[in-house]
Amino acid sequence: NQVQQLAENYQQMVDKLEKNQVLSAETLEKMERISDLMKEISDEKLQEAMDKMQKSLENMDAEEVKAALEDMKFSLEEFNEKIERTLQMLEDIKKEQALQKASDIAEEMQKMQEELNKKTSDGSENNEQLAKKQKAIKKKSEALQKQMQEATDMMNDKKDADMKEQLEEMLKKMDDLKKDLAEASENLQQNDKQKAMQNQQNATQKMQKMNQKLSEMSNMMNMMGMQMDVQNIDIAIRRLLVWSAEHEKLKSSYHDDPYA
Repeated sequence: NQVQQLAENYQQMVDKLEKNQVLSAETLEKMERISDLMKEISDEKLQEAMDKMQKSLENMDAEEVKAALEDMKFSLEEFNEKIERTLQMLEDIKKEQALQKASDIAEEMQKMQEELNKKTSDGSENNEQLAKKQKAIKKKSEALQKQMQEATDMMNDKKDADMKEQLEEMLKKMDDLKKDLAEASENLQQNDKQKAMQNQQNATQKMQKMNQKLSEMSNMMNMMGMQMDVQNIDIAIRRLLVWSAEHEKLKSSYHDDPYA
């Protein structure tokens, strides 16, 4: 598809620049990271941006190319800045997606638990069926813990310090939640419904707090400007491709090509 093709085009550009030793090792490393992120990120908005960008490249006329080149001035310093901005945008998209996924899992887990609480209370299912569903919720909590850890690992120690600290605090509380869920399942298996219902209530309260916190953190990321910006990602990667393609076309006009 268009997104995959764009990622391949970008990778070819990186390979060519690396082969020609045009850029520093640090810049090339960042560009490789951008390439990896373009392959890793699965997002409808990103795909729309890539589609739009691909069409723009296909329809770009000479004047637009000239304007883009004049704007960039073939400045290596400016190019590095564009690389850094593009990298940060893609990194932020991954962070936001990771946190949103954790929030979605937490919300789903809470709904599952609240539904199970009702069934435990009204006796609409036997204890064996209830215990089985309780185990499924515990498994969901393990998936949440894994996703929260992934999101935590993506956070920058300086830039995302507050958010990382909050996630780490939530991770510490996951063991207590899983303990409640395990005890609820065990008590149901032992036909001690009263204790099981108390375990379920404790677990539900923890889930509610966790779900609310994750939702607040996701909103905070949006407020901080970390939300995916289609136009910005369009422009950023488009200009990286233009820079490379037009440099290849025009470098023969230089007696001393500073990028060769």
